[in-house]
Amino acid sequence: MTQENTSSAQSRWRAELGRRIGLAYAQSPNVAAALIAGSTSRGDADRLSDIELMVGWAAPPSEEERRGIIDPLAAGHRLFPFDDGWECWEDELFVGRAATGAASSGVLVEVVGQLTSVIERRLTDVVEQFDPDLDKQSNIHALLHGIPVHGADLIGSWIAMAQPYPRELSVAMVNRYAQIDNFADWERFLARGQNLLLIHERFTQIERQLLLVLQAVNGRYHYKFKWLDRVIAELPIAPPHLAERLRLVLTADVPVAAEALRGVVEEVYDLVERHLPEVEVGRLRAIFRWQRQAWDAPPGGALGID
Repeated sequence: MTQENTSSAQSRWRAELGRRIGLAYAQSPNVAAALIAGSTSRGDADRLSDIELMVGWAAPPSEEERRGIIDPLAAGHRLFPFDDGWECWEDELFVGRAATGAASSGVLVEVVGQLTSVIERRLTDVVEQFDPDLDKQSNIHALLHGIPVHGADLIGSWIAMAQPYPRELSVAMVNRYAQIDNFADWERFLARGQNLLLIHERFTQIERQLLLVLQAVNGRYHYKFKWLDRVIAELPIAPPHLAERLRLVLTADVPVAAEALRGVVEEVYDLVERHLPEVEVGRLRAIFRWQRQAWDAPPGGALGID
């Protein structure tokens, strides 16, 4: 069986299990919408994938209400209190067990619940106020690529709000994530005793910034980079051989990796310049290319002033 067929099979049974759990939530009159999200809805789940559900609550649920829904469904579960940052409740269910008495060993189902008013406000923040917040974009991606289980009309109205991807959001995303400071510091870190931790940490951060910029240039709402090849395959506007080049950055000797990353950055800036002329790419290039001056002796003049 090919990897694609395996992923499809893994996704199908997870989607069916997710549908049954979503319908259990839908029995509550307080649940206005439910959909399957994540790798299951996209069809690329594997044997280690969890099942993600998004639930829209019409009013704040009590712990008793949440517990009453999931107690009959799961061999074990955890209910988390309301998260102020994400503005959500999270329920973790473990369906089944790997062996008798093996707690928390079932299929993990993560249920993220938000008020419908919060979903709509966060959606408005992104598509009308052009807020580049990544968590809010992940919500929108889940809506666009999810499998509706309950409240299809309401979900459809949210999807209609999110399309098309606003050009102003592309500009806001690039302005937020395209600036790369102190790139040449890798040479300093390398000279100071092979500080590979800081070098690779910085290179990874830059790669992540570039992917966010490319998602924006392509009009793709952000979602987590768990499936990197899939993310890159969804970006028709991108430097050639991008996946292979990003992997090289993380595996090659540092000078080779740095040169490879430098080339990708410059090509991404070329694409931004071509597709989003509103962005000041010249300023971004100047910041990226800047190198601090090395000094072996004091500069001339009093206090270094010519």
